[in-house]
Amino acid sequence: MDCGGTDGTLEWMKTNCRSAIDVGLLTIYQASHKDFPHWHASVGKNRAADVATEDILVNVDSDNIVGPDFVVDVVDRFSYGSTKGFNMVLHYEGVDCTCGRIACTRKDFHKIRGYDEDAHPMGAQDIDLIYRLRALPGVWYERVGNLPFSQAIPNTLDEKV
Repeated sequence: MDCGGTDGTLEWMKTNCRSAIDVGLLTIYQASHKDFPHWHASVGKNRAADVATEDILVNVDSDNIVGPDFVVDVVDRFSYGSTKGFNMVLHYEGVDCTCGRIACTRKDFHKIRGYDEDAHPMGAQDIDLIYRLRALPGVWYERVGNLPFSQAIPNTLDEKV
């Protein structure tokens, strides 16, 4: 979800992620600056979930890089959970300040009404979401350590915002 950014990220993604876009692995939605005048992490993440069409929602923050095995790992863990009768909640969190890689079912995400839009524009929204998802009946939570090549792009708090 591009929330009206002007830093060139959208153009970069369209150029450098073309193969993922072409095969349907990556879909980019764009909100105009008029529709999204003030950046707010929870609002942006909820709008992305609103337009997504899959049964499993996976949030990956824009300052995160996922490795080649990330998608396979998500699918394998959800498949295993399904055989056990669980709704999975996966939190890919590492030592490199990656906290926003979260996978859950669309149904569970909407049941808890997604990210809290009354919170500050950035900070703690991912942990809040995890705690609320974990409280749902029938959920199996798993914290997954770093996968190879998955990392955060180094940036300051000002750059994040």
